[in-house]
Amino acid sequence: MLKELKIKNLAIIDNLSVRFDKGLNILSGETGAGKSIIVDALGLALGNRAQSDLIKSGEKEASVQAYFEPDDYSSFPDIGIDLSDGLVLRRTISSGGKSRAYINDTMVTLQTLSEFGKSLVDVHSQHEHQSLVRPEKQRTLLDSHGKLQTERERWSRFSERHRRLRMNSIT
Repeated sequence: MLKELKIKNLAIIDNLSVRFDKGLNILSGETGAGKSIIVDALGLALGNRAQSDLIKSGEKEASVQAYFEPDDYSSFPDIGIDLSDGLVLRRTISSGGKSRAYINDTMVTLQTLSEFGKSLVDVHSQHEHQSLVRPEKQRTLLDSHGKLQTERERWSRFSERHRRLRMNSIT
Protein backbone atom coordinates (compact mmCIF):
# COMPACT_ATOMS: atom_id res chain seq x y z
CA MET A 1 0.00 0.00 0.00
CA LEU A 2 1.20 3.50 -0.86
CA LYS A 3 1.71 5.37 2.42
CA GLU A 4 3.42 8.59 1.36
CA LEU A 5 4.50 10.50 -1.74
CA LYS A 6 7.09 13.28 -1.55
CA ILE A 7 7.63 15.65 -4.47
CA LYS A 8 10.31 18.33 -4.80
CA ASN A 9 10.82 20.86 -7.62
CA LEU A 10 8.46 19.15 -10.06
CA ALA A 11 6.45 21.38 -12.43
CA ILE A 12 4.80 23.97 -10.14
CA ILE A 13 5.44 22.07 -6.90
CA ASP A 14 8.20 23.33 -4.59
CA ASN A 15 7.95 20.74 -1.86
CA LEU A 16 4.94 18.54 -1.16
CA SER A 17 4.27 15.50 1.00
CA VAL A 18 1.01 13.57 0.55
CA ARG A 19 0.00 10.80 2.96
CA PHE A 20 -2.42 8.06 1.99
CA ASP A 21 -4.68 6.04 4.28
CA LYS A 22 -5.76 2.45 3.98
CA GLY A 23 -8.59 1.94 1.52
CA LEU A 24 -9.64 4.04 -1.42
CA ASN A 25 -7.79 7.33 -1.93
CA ILE A 26 -9.13 9.82 -4.44
CA LEU A 27 -7.49 12.96 -5.80
CA SER A 28 -10.17 15.44 -6.80
CA GLY A 29 -10.30 19.16 -7.39
CA GLU A 30 -10.70 21.93 -9.91
CA THR A 31 -8.95 21.94 -13.27
CA GLY A 32 -5.41 23.24 -12.76
CA ALA A 33 -5.23 22.29 -9.08
CA GLY A 34 -2.26 19.96 -9.67
CA LYS A 35 -3.89 16.51 -9.56
CA SER A 36 -2.16 15.43 -12.78
CA ILE A 37 1.23 16.54 -11.45
CA ILE A 38 0.78 14.33 -8.39
CA VAL A 39 -0.21 11.35 -10.56
CA ASP A 40 2.72 12.05 -12.92
CA ALA A 41 5.07 12.24 -9.92
CA LEU A 42 3.88 8.85 -8.72
CA GLY A 43 4.44 7.53 -12.24
CA LEU A 44 8.02 8.79 -12.16
CA ALA A 45 8.63 7.03 -8.83
CA LEU A 46 7.23 3.84 -10.40
CA GLY A 47 9.60 3.99 -13.37
CA ASN A 48 7.77 5.98 -16.06
CA ARG A 49 9.87 7.93 -18.56
CA ALA A 50 11.04 11.35 -17.39
CA GLN A 51 11.61 14.57 -19.28
CA SER A 52 13.77 17.42 -18.03
CA ASP A 53 11.00 19.95 -18.79
CA LEU A 54 9.18 18.56 -15.73
CA ILE A 55 11.72 20.27 -13.46
CA LYS A 56 10.44 23.43 -11.81
CA SER A 57 11.67 26.54 -13.57
CA GLY A 58 14.99 27.77 -12.15
CA GLU A 59 15.85 24.48 -10.41
CA LYS A 60 18.62 22.02 -11.35
CA GLU A 61 16.94 18.84 -10.14
CA ALA A 62 13.56 17.39 -9.25
CA SER A 63 12.93 14.39 -7.02
CA VAL A 64 10.06 12.08 -6.23
CA GLN A 65 9.91 9.53 -3.43
CA ALA A 66 7.15 6.99 -2.78
CA TYR A 67 6.96 4.92 0.40
CA PHE A 68 5.05 1.63 0.28
CA GLU A 69 4.15 -1.04 2.81
CA PRO A 70 3.27 -3.97 0.53
CA ASP A 71 1.03 -6.76 1.80
CA ASP A 72 2.88 -9.35 -0.26
CA TYR A 73 6.51 -9.27 -1.36
CA SER A 74 6.37 -12.46 -3.44
CA SER A 75 5.66 -10.66 -6.72
CA PHE A 76 8.87 -8.59 -6.55
CA PRO A 77 12.06 -9.79 -8.22
CA ASP A 78 14.84 -10.74 -5.81
CA ILE A 79 17.56 -8.13 -6.33
CA GLY A 80 19.29 -8.46 -2.98
CA ILE A 81 17.72 -5.42 -1.31
CA ASP A 82 16.19 -5.75 2.16
CA LEU A 83 12.48 -4.93 1.90
CA SER A 84 11.47 -5.92 5.43
CA ASP A 85 10.95 -2.31 6.61
CA GLY A 86 8.90 -1.29 3.60
CA LEU A 87 9.77 -0.11 0.15
CA VAL A 88 10.98 3.34 -0.84
CA LEU A 89 11.14 4.10 -4.56
CA ARG A 90 13.02 7.29 -5.34
CA ARG A 91 13.75 9.06 -8.59
CA THR A 92 15.79 12.17 -9.34
CA ILE A 93 15.80 14.02 -12.66
CA SER A 94 18.45 16.61 -13.51
CA SER A 95 18.03 19.57 -15.83
CA GLY A 96 20.67 17.95 -18.08
CA GLY A 97 18.29 15.08 -18.75
CA LYS A 98 19.94 12.51 -16.47
CA SER A 99 17.73 10.39 -14.26
CA ARG A 100 18.66 8.22 -11.28
CA ALA A 101 16.50 5.53 -9.69
CA TYR A 102 16.71 4.04 -6.19
CA ILE A 103 15.03 1.30 -4.22
CA ASN A 104 15.57 1.66 -0.47
CA ASP A 105 18.57 3.94 -1.15
CA THR A 106 20.23 1.42 -3.47
CA MET A 107 20.75 2.72 -7.00
CA VAL A 108 18.97 0.54 -9.57
CA THR A 109 18.26 0.65 -13.27
CA LEU A 110 15.11 2.28 -14.54
CA GLN A 111 14.00 -1.14 -15.78
CA THR A 112 14.28 -2.62 -12.27
CA LEU A 113 12.36 0.32 -10.80
CA SER A 114 9.68 -0.16 -13.44
CA GLU A 115 9.41 -3.91 -12.68
CA PHE A 116 8.74 -3.11 -9.03
CA GLY A 117 6.36 -0.30 -9.93
CA LYS A 118 4.13 -2.45 -12.13
CA SER A 119 3.05 -4.57 -9.20
CA LEU A 120 2.53 -1.74 -6.71
CA VAL A 121 -0.05 0.68 -8.06
CA ASP A 122 -2.94 0.65 -10.48
CA VAL A 123 -3.94 4.17 -11.49
CA HIS A 124 -7.52 4.57 -12.67
CA SER A 125 -8.19 7.76 -14.53
CA GLN A 126 -9.80 8.87 -17.72
CA HIS A 127 -7.03 7.81 -20.11
CA GLU A 128 -4.64 5.75 -17.97
CA HIS A 129 -3.65 2.20 -18.83
CA GLN A 130 -5.03 -0.26 -16.29
CA SER A 131 -3.08 -3.32 -15.27
CA LEU A 132 -6.14 -5.56 -15.36
CA VAL A 133 -6.05 -5.63 -19.17
CA ARG A 134 -2.59 -7.29 -19.12
CA PRO A 135 -2.93 -11.09 -19.37
CA GLU A 136 0.07 -11.70 -17.07
CA LYS A 137 -1.58 -9.56 -14.35
CA GLN A 138 -4.86 -11.48 -14.78
CA ARG A 139 -3.05 -14.83 -14.37
CA THR A 140 -1.18 -13.58 -11.30
CA LEU A 141 -4.38 -12.36 -9.66
CA LEU A 142 -6.24 -15.59 -10.40
CA ASP A 143 -3.38 -17.77 -9.18
CA SER A 144 -3.04 -15.65 -6.05
CA HIS A 145 -6.79 -15.84 -5.33
CA GLY A 146 -6.73 -19.62 -5.75
CA LYS A 147 -3.51 -19.92 -3.71
CA LEU A 148 -1.88 -21.61 -6.70
CA GLN A 149 1.54 -19.90 -6.72
CA THR A 150 3.42 -23.13 -5.90
CA GLU A 151 1.61 -25.06 -8.62
CA ARG A 152 2.18 -22.21 -11.07
CA GLU A 153 5.92 -22.26 -10.41
CA ARG A 154 6.02 -26.05 -10.73
CA TRP A 155 4.11 -25.89 -14.04
CA SER A 156 6.39 -23.12 -15.31
CA ARG A 157 9.50 -25.23 -14.61
CA PHE A 158 7.87 -28.26 -16.29
CA SER A 159 6.87 -26.20 -19.32
CA GLU A 160 10.37 -24.75 -19.71
CA ARG A 161 11.96 -28.21 -19.40
CA HIS A 162 9.52 -29.57 -22.01
CA ARG A 163 10.36 -26.69 -24.38
CA ARG A 164 14.12 -27.34 -24.03
CA LEU A 165 13.65 -31.08 -24.63
CA ARG A 166 11.63 -30.40 -27.76
CA MET A 167 14.25 -27.97 -29.04
CA ASN A 168 17.00 -30.57 -28.44
CA SER A 169 15.07 -33.30 -30.25
CA ILE A 170 14.51 -31.06 -33.30
CA THR A 171 18.20 -30.27 -33.74
